[in-house]
Amino acid sequence: MWVLARVVDGKHPPLSPPGRGTKGVGWYNKQVSTIKENQPQGFWSNKLAAITEKRNRQMRFGYE
Repeated sequence: MWVLARVVDGKHPPLSPPGRGTKGVGWYNKQVSTIKENQPQGFWSNKLAAITEKRNRQMRFGYE
């Protein structure tokens, strides 16, 4: 079992375990670029909305 903690002393920004804050960005960027390929600038779809919402929930509440 891994125990992860944040260290906060009030003088410095909180320290997080390396890589936890950006873990979900890689899969998201890859899916978005694939969907937006050969589409006009500003293109948006329900699929993009769904994966963006999933990424936002993961960044806000942690990974499941």
